[in-house]
Amino acid sequence: MGKSTLEDNKEFTVDAARYPDIEKIVSSLHDKDKKILVDTRPAILLNSSLYSKDATNFVRDSSNKTILVKVAGGDAVLPDYFHPDTADWLEGALTSYRSALSFDGLFIDENEPSTVSDGAIGGCSRTDPLDNSVYRLKNVPKLKTKTICPSARHYGGLRHYDVHNIYGWKSSAVTKAAMSQVIDEKRSLLLSRSTYLGSGVHTGHFIKENAATWEDMAHSIVAMLNYNMYGIPLVGANICGYKSGVNEDDISTEEEMCVRWHQLATFYPLAKRFPAVETEMLKFGNDSIKRIQDAVELRYKMLPTFTLCFTALILEVCRWCPLSFSTT
Repeated sequence: MGKSTLEDNKEFTVDAARYPDIEKIVSSLHDKDKKILVDTRPAILLNSSLYSKDATNFVRDSSNKTILVKVAGGDAVLPDYFHPDTADWLEGALTSYRSALSFDGLFIDENEPSTVSDGAIGGCSRTDPLDNSVYRLKNVPKLKTKTICPSARHYGGLRHYDVHNIYGWKSSAVTKAAMSQVIDEKRSLLLSRSTYLGSGVHTGHFIKENAATWEDMAHSIVAMLNYNMYGIPLVGANICGYKSGVNEDDISTEEEMCVRWHQLATFYPLAKRFPAVETEMLKFGNDSIKRIQDAVELRYKMLPTFTLCFTALILEVCRWCPLSFSTT
């Protein structure tokens, strides 16, 4: 389930007016032994009940004031997952959320963290050298591009400049711990868009921003092997792509490529289609649909082998390994 179910784009809420029977729908799916995975994001809107001006467990600036950022839903703050109070805060949020929507797992999106604004609302410090670094990344003009200020502060005096790459890892660790308390009767599923080495102890990874191209389909094989070497055995890419290779707003999937991608995804540890692809598939011929159905049926027959993802974590080995790992 996506953010369309949220009330006014506020995380961990359900729009009861638009979805008055959502819990009945979830219950009927549970009766069929289906599981519910819900999209969530770290950013908390200022009009959310989860935000308080007196709270100290949100990321702060170099002057110790809570940083405000712009996200798709409006002005927001970001949880400081390094703060010890955040675990209890998140557990309370998930407990309340699950009372309204009985989810079985979460997909944490935009937890790099990703924002619409560059740095912060009102800008970053003009004097802090971290915010005015001459260091540049290849694909973005500045370190603060579409994320928070490098000078932002986390609990214990940690600078965001130093922990940006593990913010997603920490959000996964804290979320998984909270989920173990909220969903204590079963082993829950957690996926994260942002990961780091060893994140697989807490979460799987979903390669979301791939294109509907033969090149990205081939690259997904390399990605599976890479992430297993990074300690993340449960990983997958959007089958048939998340976006067009040219225009993100025009997902035009080539029929033969999509069929082949489904056949490849039979062996993905994690397989998922983007909804727009399902719309395109309605235009496919009967032969293509039959080949896709055969691939999906084969995957279901192979599901018992996917317990090896759990085995890989316990034995601390990769599940989908490069051939070089097998040579002597």
